[in-house]
Amino acid sequence: LATVDDGSCVLYLAGCTDGEALNYNPQAIIDDGSCVIPCLLFIPNTFTPNNDGLNDVWYVEMVDPSCWLDWHVAIYNRWGGLVWESNTPNDIWSGSNYGGSYYVADGIYIYTVRGIGYNSLNTFEKSGHITIFR
Repeated sequence: LATVDDGSCVLYLAGCTDGEALNYNPQAIIDDGSCVIPCLLFIPNTFTPNNDGLNDVWYVEMVDPSCWLDWHVAIYNRWGGLVWESNTPNDIWSGSNYGGSYYVADGIYIYTVRGIGYNSLNTFEKSGHITIFR
């Protein structure tokens, strides 16, 4: 109802105020509940499966495994042979071959990870390498 701006008007911009969200808006003052928190945290590039209790397994770290509508991880040796795969979020690889009858040799392995999120902003596909040291 004001006809003159006397400086007393305050405009509150609503949006996502969580700095870790995919759609963070640094100008937002009021959180409107629209924040999309990423489900994926970290994909390690090395581990040491030597049964000393430290870094003995490899897995994709995530916030919430229930974020995923579809999930697939595959690990290949340097010749492109499938060493391990999983369709279960938070599944761990102990460094064994696909059948589990022996452990793979030290060296570099290639991974591919594909996650289709219930929220389309969380959908991704990544690949990289894993180095195994014992």
